[in-house]
Amino acid sequence: MTLGFEIAAIRVQNRGFTLVELLVVLAIVGVLTVAAYPSYRRHVLRTELVKIKGAMFGLAGDLEEFYLREHSYRDAPWQNWLSRYGRIGRYDLRVELRSHDYRILAVSDGLEGSSGLVLEQDGRRSCLPASVGNCWD
Repeated sequence: MTLGFEIAAIRVQNRGFTLVELLVVLAIVGVLTVAAYPSYRRHVLRTELVKIKGAMFGLAGDLEEFYLREHSYRDAPWQNWLSRYGRIGRYDLRVELRSHDYRILAVSDGLEGSSGLVLEQDGRRSCLPASVGNCWD
């Protein structure tokens, strides 16, 4: 008779998790998510910024190569070169060409308005809008 009682006691112990235990686990996961998400988002934005800067310098190199051959930037096929870089995160690359200089813009149209980076032919770098500060660091 004792053997049957021990088996019944084991069955009662293996019923699973209680609702309170599940709610405690969900609360812990929620707190960790709220704490970690801003850090994750900053990391994603920093990564996009590094990628777009690399694409801008790559495009500048392509334009300089074209200038060495053609002695002008005006007819450079920069739209064809953009296929190498495409859209990076929230940024679109744009190019303004003149005969002997160019301007590469990485523009992001976000909820706060338009923002981005500017790379001039002479190496000057600036931000859009200009009041942002130093976005290249």
